[in-house]
Amino acid sequence: MISDVATVCADATLLVATTLMESRRVSGLPVVDAHRRSAGILTEGDLLRRVEIGIAGRHGGGGQAGVG
Repeated sequence: MISDVATVCADATLLVATTLMESRRVSGLPVVDAHRRSAGILTEGDLLRRVEIGIAGRHGGGGQAGVG
């Protein structure tokens, strides 16, 4: 089991999240709130769906990583 789990804040941009995913070589990240409580998970599949439904790149700053 890994003790140094990579997480992303709910208000992080998608650029931050994807950079972290790439650098850690993971396909998903737990999303945490300001109190480091679990708020969800962001996966490569979520990012691919953004492209498929045509909403990728519409938001300035790379979009938000948080879950809805």
